Amino acid sequence: MPPGADIVIEYTGVEQIVIDAMRSTSHGGIVCLAGISSGVREIRLNVVAFNSGIVLENDAEFGSVNADMRHYKIAAETLAPFVQWCLRV
Repeated sequence: MPPGADIVIEYTGVEQIVIDAMRSTSHGGIVCLAGISSGVREIRLNVVAFNSGIVLENDAEFGSVNADMRHYKIAAETLAPFVQWCLRV
């Protein structure tokens, strides 16, 4: 994604893509984190510099999930037959 985006909606939850999304905004940019990271991979991050950049550029980062793990489980169970059908087609 090109630097200077006004609004970024990040759906993957992939750790490096989350960082890249947050770095890609213009001053006053907005990032909505809608994906869930797996938690398997760790990324080294200078939190002091990262936080300063967010604050000094007046950026806004927020998460948006209106569900918990039980909702994801229900969705996976509901979609499983459809996924199998798609694989057969």
